[in-house]
Amino acid sequence: MRYCPKCKNLNDDTALRCSQCGSRRVRVVRPDDFILLVTATEYESEQIVKALEQAKIPCKKQPAGVDGIPSMYNSDALYSDQNVLVPYRVREEAEKIAQETQKRTAEQLEEMRKAQETPAEETTPASRRRQFFTSVVAVLLFIVLVACVVFASDWLAGILRDILYGACHPFAWWR
Repeated sequence: MRYCPKCKNLNDDTALRCSQCGSRRVRVVRPDDFILLVTATEYESEQIVKALEQAKIPCKKQPAGVDGIPSMYNSDALYSDQNVLVPYRVREEAEKIAQETQKRTAEQLEEMRKAQETPAEETTPASRRRQFFTSVVAVLLFIVLVACVVFASDWLAGILRDILYGACHPFAWWR
């Protein structure tokens, strides 16, 4: 196998250029070269990295694409692509773990989507009489609230008038 150090992809033994990025720097792969295992969403890649670490397989995660767009700039971080890299010597074992993890993650995401789609408990609609009563009570409470605000503001205005009128006319009590 030939290895591209630029994009971390494996190529055929006869390749003079990388099939992914077109680089001419392809060379024979070494056991410790980190190769591209999988490109996955950020959530999936986190799950894969955890599974690889549990299996004591060294791995790296980096943003995918040209210079990679970090998830903080992406409006939907769950779907920001990440590359998971592993050493060539553990490629086969890592591929099995990644496939199992992706399958399990897809099942979990499907369950989450189904849980979000299922409607909550259906409530029975209130009777017309109850709706009318609720509307009347709401209107009456609103009228009482408005009246309280008007009376309170009138009371405060009276207090302020007395304070200000008394301050401007010190002998106002004599009139």
